[in-house]
Amino acid sequence: MTIIRKKGRKRNIKSNLRQMQLIMRSAVFRLALIMFLLIVPVCILTMIMSGRAIRMAENQVSGDIQEALNLNMNQLDLYLQNLSRRLYTVSRENEDYARLMKASADSSDVASMHTYLRLNSVFADILSEYIWADNVVVSFPDAGFFVSGKATLNQSDKEMFLTEMEHFEQGQDQRGWFVSDNNPTLLLGVFPYRNTFYGASFELDRLLEMIQLDTSSNIAVFARAGDGILSARQELADVPVFSEDQNVMVNGERYIVLYAKSSSSDLVLVDLVSRAMLDQMLPGYMRILFIISIIFLLCIPLLFLAFNKWLVKPVNILIDAIHSVDDGNLDFRIDQRTGTYEFDLLNRNFNEMMDSVKDLKINVYEKELERQDIRLQYLSQQIQPHFILNAMNIIYSYEPEEYELIQKMVLCLSKYFQFIVNANRPYVRVKDEMDHISNYLEIQKIRYGERINSCVLRTDKEVEDAVMPPLMIQNLVENVIKYALRDDAPIDILITAGLAEGDVEILIRDTGCGISDETLELIRNFQETKVRQEGLGTGIQNTIERLELFFGEEARFEIGRWNADEGTQIRLFFPVKYSQDQENDEYTG
Repeated sequence: MTIIRKKGRKRNIKSNLRQMQLIMRSAVFRLALIMFLLIVPVCILTMIMSGRAIRMAENQVSGDIQEALNLNMNQLDLYLQNLSRRLYTVSRENEDYARLMKASADSSDVASMHTYLRLNSVFADILSEYIWADNVVVSFPDAGFFVSGKATLNQSDKEMFLTEMEHFEQGQDQRGWFVSDNNPTLLLGVFPYRNTFYGASFELDRLLEMIQLDTSSNIAVFARAGDGILSARQELADVPVFSEDQNVMVNGERYIVLYAKSSSSDLVLVDLVSRAMLDQMLPGYMRILFIISIIFLLCIPLLFLAFNKWLVKPVNILIDAIHSVDDGNLDFRIDQRTGTYEFDLLNRNFNEMMDSVKDLKINVYEKELERQDIRLQYLSQQIQPHFILNAMNIIYSYEPEEYELIQKMVLCLSKYFQFIVNANRPYVRVKDEMDHISNYLEIQKIRYGERINSCVLRTDKEVEDAVMPPLMIQNLVENVIKYALRDDAPIDILITAGLAEGDVEILIRDTGCGISDETLELIRNFQETKVRQEGLGTGIQNTIERLELFFGEEARFEIGRWNADEGTQIRLFFPVKYSQDQENDEYTG
């Protein structure tokens, strides 16, 4: 019995070992082990680094605010310097300023008053230019004149400026830009020039408006270097701005003191940053990190379920769909609602791909119909009843003695209709198309007589055997005949076919009145949008469509005036191609 029990325990141990091996080899166990080894240390490290991150983020935010303060103070200094330079320029270059400098105390004549008024207008313009300034002034002590940019200046403001200028005269200080001792809400500037003083004043509250600091949760104020805050608010009177401890209390709320000193004055820009605002920004972020670390620890089983639902099952469905298509089932479609964006996108693209494969033959058939439709459109433009009637009327109008002209007209018409009837192939040689155009122009010259002065056609041998869509040039030449002919002067027509940078170039040029800007705009719209344009002839639109249809993006269509005042030039570019079954007949009868 003891031996049997021992064997039983050994079998149980071996069975347990095999189960442990299977578990350790399973993907679920390995994934769980990897997630445990990754998530637990990350969560612990996250909680350790949270405190450091808070301090670093707080320092970064404070640094950004400090940089903004420095930038704003630099802008304020630049504004003050520009105003100082502006006043400096007036004092040295303005003629009225120079006249009042030379005037004496008893100079009260009309000329001096006019000079005073003109200079007053100059300072008013400066004040309107520097809108944030409260006033700009200049004092001429010898002449007894005091010029102000303000329309009205009360006596107290005048006395304040004069007092500060007297301090300068007495050598008590060097003046420049400074906060007024008599009125700490004003920033004054006093500058000497010979026997005169000029300056300006700013209200500190308006300067804060110019700087436009965020005051929704912060407090922005000015202070004087070496002194306290310049504000009417009593709670800010005792705030230590320049102490080493940047943390202060205002009305029971904690603030961080940041400031930037002016390089042009004794002014200091102070920003009291709300600690509550920083607490809302920083600790919330760290609390989220802490919560995420706990959630990861508690939700590892849910991660396995989500992995199976949102990854394993969709992949198996996609694999089954591929196997079904391999078996020839082109109607198989996948349910796109898997709950994940990536697999929804894959399934939708798979279904769209199968729809495209199934509809490929239909699309090819519709494309062929479209090509046939375009061909019918351009063919319908060629055999026009009015052209036939006009040709017949010309023949009828000839006298019997003009038998040779009748013969020539009949021969040209015969060649014309022979080409039209045989133009059922997709391509013709460039030489054949040019010969047809030559014959067509002969008919038009007979019809219009001296209104067509000359028709020059030239075909380079390099492109004679290249192929192109039939009747394409005729569409464009018809437009020349229709729109370029003049009653007051004959026109010349030039048509060439040659090589240009390896492509066939068809050039059509006339000396008519020239194409209008409105027509050029319609052509550009059609080329960009591929939408038929009302008011634009079908010949040009068909030509552009056929070029793209037969040659794709390698073809180009260009049109414009070739002369500033007259003439139209059309250039067609398409690659040199040769027909595999090219025939030698030239449709000339």
